[in-house]
Amino acid sequence: MGNRIIYWVLISLLLLSCTNTTLTQEDKNKKDLIDAVKKCINSGELPGKLVEVHRSHIDRGDCELYFIRQFGGLIVDEGFLNEIIEWKGKKILLCSNVDTGISEEVVDKLTEEIVDSAWNSTVFFFIQCKTTGKSLLVKPANRRVEIYEIPEIREFTCSEDIYIKENIEIIATSYSFDAFDNYVLGEDTLKYFPIRYEGYFTIYNRSDSCLFFGSPNDSFGYFAIINGHDTLYLDAHPASLDNDRIKSLDHEEDTGKFMRFSVSSEANPKFFRGIANRNYYQKLRKLLQDSIFYFPSRYYGEYISKKCIYPKEKLKVITPKEVVYTFGTPSRLYYCVNDSILYTKVR
Repeated sequence: MGNRIIYWVLISLLLLSCTNTTLTQEDKNKKDLIDAVKKCINSGELPGKLVEVHRSHIDRGDCELYFIRQFGGLIVDEGFLNEIIEWKGKKILLCSNVDTGISEEVVDKLTEEIVDSAWNSTVFFFIQCKTTGKSLLVKPANRRVEIYEIPEIREFTCSEDIYIKENIEIIATSYSFDAFDNYVLGEDTLKYFPIRYEGYFTIYNRSDSCLFFGSPNDSFGYFAIINGHDTLYLDAHPASLDNDRIKSLDHEEDTGKFMRFSVSSEANPKFFRGIANRNYYQKLRKLLQDSIFYFPSRYYGEYISKKCIYPKEKLKVITPKEVVYTFGTPSRLYYCVNDSILYTKVR
């Protein structure tokens, strides 16, 4: 009798071990993503019946970035619905730019359900490491905040946390190149030499104090792109925008505010030809990511009041990979992001 009991216990353990499958890292990541979505729903800030989760198409290496919001039509035109999960009377729609074959009729039917819900502009960002599962869920301060404006997401890595908060941040929020017309751009990646750089730099006050940032070209400092012994100086002027996020363009900015400058270089083909030809475009992009700086002058210390912070040393200008930029010739204008051409316009 005792042997028979032991026998059935062993059989039961064997069957249990066969059904207890180990989750892969991909399965764990998906579970963590859904848990994050449920957390957003439980916050009460996504009251609609349909919640969209869209994976960003931007290549972030070992990380995946997701947008979580109330469904109001797919976030991007090329978005596809991949899966529907029902939870607490809501439908969680997992979407990406990969077509998994779900019919357009299903999407159209879901779109009809939007009528039952008031529009909600709240968006959450969820970033996750593919190999380790390390993740971060962030709700922006307002709906107009771009991904690259959130330092914790922009600096997110799969390694140990090394993010150091900076009191002053400068981000290239848009930029463009002019090129000779007799050079032809490839279909998938840019080629040949630009002659001029221009764009907009936004200065953010991340501190708890006011920020004094003197206008470049007024003896306070200057912007420049550095390539070894070559320097491309950037002319800068305050930019006035019809945007309620910018309260003023005075020198002194309160905490949490920012100011914007338009920047441009003179035509300088020699500087751009000084970048090595092999993998030229990748090296050009890396130069922008690593080597645009603001150099303050000593004049700051003589001018400002002691209540405000100000640039005391060289500041790096951040060029995010998510920013859409243009590469223009007299006959064509190429809209690009990262290493890809999104579309082309004939002038």
